Amino acid sequence: MALKARQSYRFGLYRLDAGDRLLYRNDELVALPPKVLDTLLLLVTSDGRVLTKDEMMKQLWPDTFVEEGTLTQYISVLRKALREHGSWIENLPRRGYRFTAPVEEVSEQVAELRIEEHTRSRTIIEEDTITDPGRIGRFRVIAAGLCVFVVLAVIAGIWINRRQAFRKSFSSVAVLPFRTVSDSRDEYLADGITEALITRLTNLKELRVVSYSRVRQFKGSTIEAAKIGQQLGVEAIIEGTVRVASGRLRITIQGVDTKSGYTIWALDRFEAKPERLLDIEGQLAEAAAQRVRGQLSASERLLVAKSRAVNAEAYDLVLRARGADPDTAIPMLERAVQLDPAFADAYGWLAFAQHKSYHTWLAGPETLRQAISNANQAISRDPNALIAIRAVTQIQHSTGREMEGLFLARRALDSHPDDLDAIAAAAEAYFRTGLYDRAIPLYEKALAAEPTSAEFRSQLARMHLFLGQHKKGLEAISPLPPSRAGVFGMLLYAETGQMDKAIQFARGESARNSLGFIAYTQGWVLAAAGDQAGAKEMWKGSAIRGEALLLKNENPYAHAFLATTYAQLGERQRALDHLARSLSYDPHHPVFLFFGVRTRGLLGQRREALHCLRAAIDNGFFNLPMIDYITQPKFVPGLQEEPEFQVIRADLARRIDELRVRY
Repeated sequence: MALKARQSYRFGLYRLDAGDRLLYRNDELVALPPKVLDTLLLLVTSDGRVLTKDEMMKQLWPDTFVEEGTLTQYISVLRKALREHGSWIENLPRRGYRFTAPVEEVSEQVAELRIEEHTRSRTIIEEDTITDPGRIGRFRVIAAGLCVFVVLAVIAGIWINRRQAFRKSFSSVAVLPFRTVSDSRDEYLADGITEALITRLTNLKELRVVSYSRVRQFKGSTIEAAKIGQQLGVEAIIEGTVRVASGRLRITIQGVDTKSGYTIWALDRFEAKPERLLDIEGQLAEAAAQRVRGQLSASERLLVAKSRAVNAEAYDLVLRARGADPDTAIPMLERAVQLDPAFADAYGWLAFAQHKSYHTWLAGPETLRQAISNANQAISRDPNALIAIRAVTQIQHSTGREMEGLFLARRALDSHPDDLDAIAAAAEAYFRTGLYDRAIPLYEKALAAEPTSAEFRSQLARMHLFLGQHKKGLEAISPLPPSRAGVFGMLLYAETGQMDKAIQFARGESARNSLGFIAYTQGWVLAAAGDQAGAKEMWKGSAIRGEALLLKNENPYAHAFLATTYAQLGERQRALDHLARSLSYDPHHPVFLFFGVRTRGLLGQRREALHCLRAAIDNGFFNLPMIDYITQPKFVPGLQEEPEFQVIRADLARRIDELRVRY
């Protein structure tokens, strides 16, 4: 009697016969199409490992082109077949699927003859009711046909129901950050494609599209797409993948109905060489728009699908440069504007990177002048280029033109009320002009959209600190550990007597390389804790690092901060020399004049400090809460006691009230 091995897998009430591709529930056959059973077998034999959709599709259809939506439908059929245990197939959004039930592998040696006898036994039993062998054969054919019909009807029913249920158009949508399923170095492509799709869909009237800056917090998230959609308050979600292999770019997208959680459509047909990216973006946007909104008019198709007249290599360079440090980004962006002198975003990002280099003391005034020129070039080509407006807003602060920065930031916010970058830029502009009542709600809105942002938490904490609202400031940074609470979190801890947490930041890893305001306040915390030697060491280290940077690049901000640092160390002449050097670049710069307030006050020159304060305000330094905080006796002894200080303060409060009426 010949024997053969029969492999099967048991999980709960179910047994999956791997050899015959049959699924049983308590010995009752569960009718499923062969490919659906193959899908189940693949999941069951994965040992609890997450299987990516790409991996599953390659194994199930190695030589056939199949859309991702087919796999999604098979998973849905499997979940229905498993009844109350459908949750055993776990969906990990933008990753894949995992089978979570405990699986027992069973290998049996079975007599082949016994199987045949069992078949004969069934035939004999059937003969009790169907005696005609011809009728038996016909019955089997009919029964098999009915099984296939039922299965196909179930699948077709699911498909038809979904098509009918989701044939409506949607009034709101969010495009989640696309995933890369190839090299992580291609993430810049996925980010660029996501942002481009959002920008194109935004052109459709009566369709609310969530801005990229709001959805970027979900990059790499494991939260289900439908739940993200509910959180964002939209009716539909679009998600996708990007793969680069063998010199080809391939993009897949799918739509999810937020209310039901169903995948309502999937497209897997966008493939071309990477240099054709702009064309693919247009095709992608048109296909997505048709499925979100239904039939498009000719003008709507033009709005979403028209390829931008941009050099492909320049576009790729801009996408690469956006997330890079200034030293890496600037050469790439300079090349981009050479390749395409009409590309507004290339100029805007170049201005942004150049200003960042200047503001962090890595470059001098010439780089700032280049940033100003490039920002103007960007706006002259596209007055609504958001990155250019952001760059100009920051440049206005660095050049001491706070009011012009406020005007531009407000314009950006009016044009892009839901864009996180526009919200943050306006919040910063309101902060710098003393309009904290306008800035705080904007930062709170930004934080609600991106709750994990340490930057937004720190900025919110900064304003509450300056206003003396220590409890609210601590609430803003409460999710962060002391080591990540930032300099303003450190000061809040110190102000509320939590010196252990404040010192933890002051002596942390970042303290070894800190500069400027951070080093100054870290030293103050150490001094307040009784560690005068540690404070002096902190300030001296900051001065040495600042001087070293000045040897590479002359920078007026570096001179201004060094003036305050040397004043704190009691080195009068060095402090005054650096203050004079900073003001030599612009004697009317409000920020440099305010540094003069601190420097002169620390040196005991109160009359000169008050003169600097009035000049700073006359030239646009309106940040009254910051003035109140920085000039406290523990920072600048005796200055607030001067009667003239109170007169200056009252005059500034009146000016801020007038500004509030205008903005």
